[in-house]
Amino acid sequence: ESIVHSLVTFVDGSTMAQLCPPDMRVPIQYALTWPDRLPAERAKIDLAALGKLTFREPDPVRFPCLSLVKEACEAGGCATAVLAAADEWAVDAFIKGKIRYTDIACTVAEALEKAPRIEMTSLDAVFEANDWTWKFLSR
Repeated sequence: ESIVHSLVTFVDGSTMAQLCPPDMRVPIQYALTWPDRLPAERAKIDLAALGKLTFREPDPVRFPCLSLVKEACEAGGCATAVLAAADEWAVDAFIKGKIRYTDIACTVAEALEKAPRIEMTSLDAVFEANDWTWKFLSR
């Protein structure tokens, strides 16, 4: 569903969801201001009007980046920083007409495959991984 922005399952088996209209402004605001919550002038979800949510198993063929996210999380180190930077680079390249939409996942996969092993011990390490990714993909 386009209103489900995140689901987190905890060690006790319970799951919490972040639900808001299909607009990324509130989830991004929350990510930038966590652990605080700031007011947002956005439409609220009417759960009663919505009625129900439908969930299906993700299709890895239609959504190949989902597998890349899982791989990056399992790899640790700088992999998730490289994944985020590669996705940002690829989407930018697509918008500018430099690559096709179907090249986004291949671009991210290539960056993950070639990424150096940088331990994420500081914010500088995140910037280093980001800089490496943009330079690598811009070659």
